[in-house]
Amino acid sequence: MTASEPVRPFPLRLAVLAYGWAAYAFFVKAMVYFVGFSGDIMFKKTVDSGPAGPWPTAVLVDLGLLLAFFVPHSVMARQRFKDAVFKRFPAPVERSTYVLVASATIAIIIAAWRPIPYPVWDLARSPFGSILRTISMFGWALSLAGSFSQGHRALFGLKPAWDYFRGRPQEPLRLRTSWLYARLRHPMDLGFLIGVLSAPRMSAGHLLLAALFGAYVAIGVRYEERDLEAAHGPAYVAYRKDVPWFGFTARKR
Repeated sequence: MTASEPVRPFPLRLAVLAYGWAAYAFFVKAMVYFVGFSGDIMFKKTVDSGPAGPWPTAVLVDLGLLLAFFVPHSVMARQRFKDAVFKRFPAPVERSTYVLVASATIAIIIAAWRPIPYPVWDLARSPFGSILRTISMFGWALSLAGSFSQGHRALFGLKPAWDYFRGRPQEPLRLRTSWLYARLRHPMDLGFLIGVLSAPRMSAGHLLLAALFGAYVAIGVRYEERDLEAAHGPAYVAYRKDVPWFGFTARKR
């Protein structure tokens, strides 16, 4: 909805608002479960729980589950897909649907994951285990902080849904270069990788999960940066030269 468009009927605006909040609530629950799932903590169903079947079958099932996350997550992020599918829907529906689909595929991964319990390392009972657990929690905190630095409510569909409900014009996601983004171009992705990789007990199944998410992030970031350059032009080119990809540094003045 743009500034020139009329205010939509109240039932439609209320439905969009409810849809946005429902998608966000599902996302929060899925991510909390994923933190426990990948860290083998808090919940009964984790990356290493459950009976272990033949490892070739487990690998194929787990690869299929991860692809079920990677493919729609990547396709829905492309502008061509957005223009083709969501052009007839209210603008906030696009962002909330993206959040909802990502959350649903994370839930499917958690529910259907097959453990591959062969140990890669086990430091859970050593001081290094506590250090790795702390690093993992730091990673998840970094990712969460990055989302607020980016504009948490806008990023996950709450602000667009609220603006639509209030009859306000939709605002595009702005290029953020302050707070964490003044030192690091992708704090959310880096935090996610730290959270998944820093495991006191690393099994073959956990390593498969971490390695494929790492590869996906590395590839996805390149497409994301291409889209950001197309959207923001020289401003993003200058920002990219000034701030590192996954490393902290002081910005040039």
